[in-house]
Amino acid sequence: MKIVKHGLIDAGLAILYVVLISFILGTQSGRFNSEILASIIMLLLLVVSVGTMAMLIFGKPVIWYLEGKKKEALLLIFYTLGFLFVGLLAALAILAFSAGL
Repeated sequence: MKIVKHGLIDAGLAILYVVLISFILGTQSGRFNSEILASIIMLLLLVVSVGTMAMLIFGKPVIWYLEGKKKEALLLIFYTLGFLFVGLLAALAILAFSAGL
């Protein structure tokens, strides 16, 4: 049950990060004065996002794997990705209902 809890927390933090970044970009999209500056910001955001997601999703499992907890590490990755998939389905359902489908 501890692994399921870790997976749920990691997936929740990843979803929260995505929502926060999406909100910030949605409110600031018209404020970039230069296409070059916008490109730099988006690429840096991509690098930071990839690093953040790597730590949230794979950080703990890699540490556990190196400590010899191979089964637990793989289970944590699967639970985290499973909870992220549930979050994706929930977002799609909200989109479908808000569009009147």
